[in-house]
Amino acid sequence: MDTEPDAPVTEADLHAWMDGELPEERRGEVERHLAGNPDLARRFDRYRAQRAMLQDTFGPLIERPLPAALVPPYARTAGRPAVRPRRWLPALAAAAVLLVFVAGGAGGWWLRGW
Repeated sequence: MDTEPDAPVTEADLHAWMDGELPEERRGEVERHLAGNPDLARRFDRYRAQRAMLQDTFGPLIERPLPAALVPPYARTAGRPAVRPRRWLPALAAAAVLLVFVAGGAGGWWLRGW
């Protein structure tokens, strides 16, 4: 990010300002830019309101552990051994497709004159 005093204020600067991640030396320039652009300031006020609403709604969920049903089977978790991927699943799927194909062909052949 460019921090020269005459550098134009970019969208990235505005988002960094809103997130509180903008360097102190750039903050005043961004705030002056917003003061001179009321439409842009209103847009970022809406972004801040949306961010606050999302934080209020989902903030408490961030610290909660992921439910066991959503943990990928290959991920190691405390007290649980890792589950190895099942290597026979692709072969089983191919066999099922072949069975459906043969059954459809045989059924079509058998019912061809009907």
